[in-house]
Amino acid sequence: QEAEPEYVKAADALSSEGISLVTVDCTADKELCSQHEIRGYPTLKVFRSGKEVNKYQGARDTESIVKFMRK
Repeated sequence: QEAEPEYVKAADALSSEGISLVTVDCTADKELCSQHEIRGYPTLKVFRSGKEVNKYQGARDTESIVKFMRK
């Protein structure tokens, strides 16, 4: 919950660059979360072409998320 406002700001900043950030509610989509081994919240994972490439371990502020995703 605490990371959500920062995540929303990062999503807004990145959308014009063609980088999408999405959220998944694991209480509503348990199968998807289980498939991707999401055990704690919030969990941020990076996918390219439908495949997981990284689990984000950085700071949970807008600037850090945007910087990471631009790489």
